Amino acid sequence: MKLEEIHDQAVWDAFVASQRWASFQQSWNWGEFQKTQGHLVKRFFFEDGAAQYIYYKKRFSGYWFCPRGPVGTVDLVGGQSILPLRPRPLFYRFEPPVTSGHRMPSNARRTHAMSPAATILMDLTKSEDELLAAMHSKTRYNIRVAQK
Repeated sequence: MKLEEIHDQAVWDAFVASQRWASFQQSWNWGEFQKTQGHLVKRFFFEDGAAQYIYYKKRFSGYWFCPRGPVGTVDLVGGQSILPLRPRPLFYRFEPPVTSGHRMPSNARRTHAMSPAATILMDLTKSEDELLAAMHSKTRYNIRVAQK
C-alpha cells in the first residue's frame, strides 16, 4: 500500500476539491481549526484516495475520527484507511458520505452521526419574514414557540 503523509495545504486542498463527494470537513482549514481546539490532526494520501484524521482524547484513551471521509475511492473493507496512528486509539471512526459508494467492513457498526447528514444553503440577504415564509409551517410554529 502506497501511503504518504501530507504537509502541503495547496496539494491537499486541490485533491479534496477535485473529488465528487468531498466535504469541507476534509479540507485543510477544517483540520487547522481542529488544531486550535487542541486536537491532533494527520492527513494521508493512499493509492486511491485521502483521509484527514482528527484525534479526540477521552479519559483513558481516545479515537481517530475521519469526518466525511475518506475522500476518493478508498476501500474501507480492505483496511488501507486504518493506519497504525499514534497515539494508539481505542477505535477508529469513519463517516463516509452515504452517496460516496464506500464499502464498510462487516465488523463495523453504524452509530449516531457526529456530522449532519445534509446541510442547506440559505440566502441570508433575505428579510426574516421572507426566510420564515420559505420554511415549513411546523418549523415556523416551532420557532415562534421557542421565542416565547
